[in-house]
Amino acid sequence: QTGLRMNENSIGAVTQRILSVYANWSKDTTIDEMRSDFTNLCRDDTVEADINDLTIEGIPCRWISAPGQSEESIFLYLHGGGFQLGSLDSHTGLTARISAASGMRGLVVDYRLAPEHKFPAALDDVYTVYNWLIDQGFTGSDITLCGDSAGGGLCLSLMASLVSTDQPLPAGAALLSPWTDLTLSGDSYDTRSSLDPLNHKSMLRQVARSYLGRTGDPLNSLTSPLFANHKGLPPLLIQVGDHEVVLDDSIRLAKAVQNAGVDVQLEVAPYMIHVYQLYADDLVESRRAIDRIGGFLRKCIA
Repeated sequence: QTGLRMNENSIGAVTQRILSVYANWSKDTTIDEMRSDFTNLCRDDTVEADINDLTIEGIPCRWISAPGQSEESIFLYLHGGGFQLGSLDSHTGLTARISAASGMRGLVVDYRLAPEHKFPAALDDVYTVYNWLIDQGFTGSDITLCGDSAGGGLCLSLMASLVSTDQPLPAGAALLSPWTDLTLSGDSYDTRSSLDPLNHKSMLRQVARSYLGRTGDPLNSLTSPLFANHKGLPPLLIQVGDHEVVLDDSIRLAKAVQNAGVDVQLEVAPYMIHVYQLYADDLVESRRAIDRIGGFLRKCIA
């Protein structure tokens, strides 16, 4: 009981820091200001890593390598931010931690964001980068995927696109609080509304509309990969906090892929909030979760 109370107090301090940033946003706050605030909020410069920026067919990307990583095995990281926020800088620290935990190089993709670029721009970009890796000589068995929130959903959408075009699938994927259902149909959007301090159903509905545009279909399996055909997918690790409105996106996904014969591990962390792994400098739970991600990615490659 004491340990649980300490966990609750620790995440409470992180939550208050996040809310202090969000509280400054109003209808007059520009999307560029929100993006800058989000990047600064998520930024973690405490991890040693080599960074190499590059452009892949016009798409900004970043290689991130912790000391001692392998040159042969890599993971492609797709950042979250509701398809509107997030950047190379916001997720460099988390990617560096996963690189250290896995012993692999990470490649972060700065895919195009809404509302300027609507579906399928983000998916097109990550598909392009994945195929660039294949063209560089990597095989599917050399590559794993990792993504959080909207980026977790993009990992699944990417694999669905690869299946439809007969491209090689990656060896596995680690999904952190993945947003997989843009119809917002899970019970947790209501049952966790009083527990989730960051995300709310009405806000996520607006975010989904911004990404989809007037003609986008939230039931499309490439926008809501919960509803995709999961048969043949590689092993998945899903991590989610118990205090998230998107909790059911993970629970329902785990059941769906398991029914399709996919090897899946689902971890529901008590008290944790959306993409709690971003706050590893503050939370021991986050550091332990990242260690498990690293072990999972290594096992997929092995």
